[in-house]
Amino acid sequence: MRLLNTSTELLEEFIDTSVPPYAILSHTWGDGEVSLKDMTTDPAYKSKLGYTKISMTCQLAREDGLQYAWIDTCCIDKSSSAELSEAINSMYQWYKKAEKCYAYLFDLDSTPTWRKRLPQCRWFSRGWTLQELIAPMDVWFYDGKWNLVFRKGEDSHLLKRITGIHQDVLKGSRSMLSMSIAQRMSWASRRVTTRAEDEAYCLLGIFDVNMPMLYGEGRKAFFRLQEEIIRISPDLSIFAWTSKKPPGDDEQAPVACSMFASATDDFAESGTFVAVNAQSTNDFSISNQGIKVHTRLALQKVPRQQGYRYVMKVCKTIDGRVFGIRLRKCGVSQLVREDPWVLIGEENTFPSMQSRIMYLLNRLPPAHAPNYLLESIVLGSRSRVLQIDLPPEMYINNVWPWSRWDVTDQTFFVSDDLGLDCAGFRVFGGYDFDPLRRGERSKFSFMVYVWKWSRNGDRPMTEPEFTLVPWTASDTSLKDLNEKLEQYEYNSTMLQADFETYRVRVAKNVHFPFEKRRLVSARCAFNLVNDWSKCSEPFWKMTLFVEASGDGF
Repeated sequence: MRLLNTSTELLEEFIDTSVPPYAILSHTWGDGEVSLKDMTTDPAYKSKLGYTKISMTCQLAREDGLQYAWIDTCCIDKSSSAELSEAINSMYQWYKKAEKCYAYLFDLDSTPTWRKRLPQCRWFSRGWTLQELIAPMDVWFYDGKWNLVFRKGEDSHLLKRITGIHQDVLKGSRSMLSMSIAQRMSWASRRVTTRAEDEAYCLLGIFDVNMPMLYGEGRKAFFRLQEEIIRISPDLSIFAWTSKKPPGDDEQAPVACSMFASATDDFAESGTFVAVNAQSTNDFSISNQGIKVHTRLALQKVPRQQGYRYVMKVCKTIDGRVFGIRLRKCGVSQLVREDPWVLIGEENTFPSMQSRIMYLLNRLPPAHAPNYLLESIVLGSRSRVLQIDLPPEMYINNVWPWSRWDVTDQTFFVSDDLGLDCAGFRVFGGYDFDPLRRGERSKFSFMVYVWKWSRNGDRPMTEPEFTLVPWTASDTSLKDLNEKLEQYEYNSTMLQADFETYRVRVAKNVHFPFEKRRLVSARCAFNLVNDWSKCSEPFWKMTLFVEASGDGF
């Protein structure tokens, strides 16, 4: 660490534990700043406008009994990329360990109305000064004429109103790291930096991460920052952001976008979001398929359709309201964020399904990329589909393999390997033999296995093969078969072989007897469909029917 001797104004270097007590300056850069090169090669550096900051910092430090001071303009060799990278990664700790931190507000006048003027000071709008406010135990604020105006420790309530930072964090009685990712991002959402990369680099200390500096990467730096945060934190509120909808796009089709925000201002409305319970998230990491997460998803009904949307809970408010983001299946176990303009309240969703491993796509254009519609990425991930159509008396309770099931279109799909066209799903249902006696529905459940539903080559499409099998919770053979369907890449030959192993009979219908000689039967039929919104190729729609007979019919 390079420090400025406050008596001689000469630079001295120290290593690790040998660093002496020092003062530190927080300011915004302006014209005529004095650099390290100026101090070592230009005898006239004291004539530059920025020299006053050096002189006054040294004077204040001497008055506080400190022999050394650190100022970012002259204590970093910015011609060395290695030193610059080390300094940026260390800066939060340097401010935290300083004995005194002086914040210089060049555009604040010492007048009775200074409190009204304070929020407009440039210091509160810059990205780098965020960590310089939070890291030190206390900060002494000086106006444009170097008059002491106030201290962070005495006026934390005033700083909270300006910055949105929790008052306990400002007072040092609560760890910054206990705040959610979304809240910390919101603190930076109305701040700016001169270079695009610095929007990410100035937040390394706020999120307690390190990463190399790559000036020239532009907006990619903010994506890298989010990837580094994910490596160390299971807090799903990193996804609790919303992008402003472009004007005139009210009728636009659903948009697909990256799971990551494109900038901190996407978190402008996230200041009250706290982390949801992360105990159900067993794995949360970056992989070459996207963001690998082991979690539960809720469901939201799609209006006027049979399908649902996946909703991943990502945050909650202080009063306990839970919010999530919409996701859409777009590949094998892959999901993409849908419509980044909104968060979905938990009250608009159904209970969570079982916890699953999935991959959330993060390498996509940002929300405002032109013409990047959800339909294009969904259709591009599927070669053939099988659609399931159920009557009101039935619903799908579970599917195998879930990795190839799109709950929105109610379709199973295959991509390149058309031979993987086999699937199973469990149906729950109920029938009202006497509609006037509510709550007395006759309930039933069964498994459906269907295979050979994709067209291979130029072979004419023949109807898929299938079987309907009664299901009970105690039937371990069907459970074992379903687990295999989920874990392995099954083809039709493997599935039919396991039918023999587990003694699953092939039947075109299934019957459920009830008291009073009543009987419910289920069967199915196939229709060839052309629907470009679900698949670019013709596909089979499997429709299930329920019929009843007995007394009263």
